[in-house]
Amino acid sequence: MQGSLRIAPLGAIVVAAFLSACGSSGSSTTCSDFRGMSLSDQKSVVTNILSQHGQSTSPLAVDGALLSAKGYCFTHSGSDTVGSIEGG
Repeated sequence: MQGSLRIAPLGAIVVAAFLSACGSSGSSTTCSDFRGMSLSDQKSVVTNILSQHGQSTSPLAVDGALLSAKGYCFTHSGSDTVGSIEGG
């Protein structure tokens, strides 16, 4: 149980890092395009966004940010962009 308690705060940090990283190249990808990408391409977009903003591109950081992007794009219009996550 203690291990999962340590992961939860880390997950929140990863999501916050991704949300604050959005706003440049890669984040202009529309949700429609993002949803149509292969997993590899989605990870590439997320990795580029994190890297451009000096965030960790560790597998955990990428997976956390990928989940955030997928969740956002699942609940928003196809014309919204991955970068719109930051603005709400």
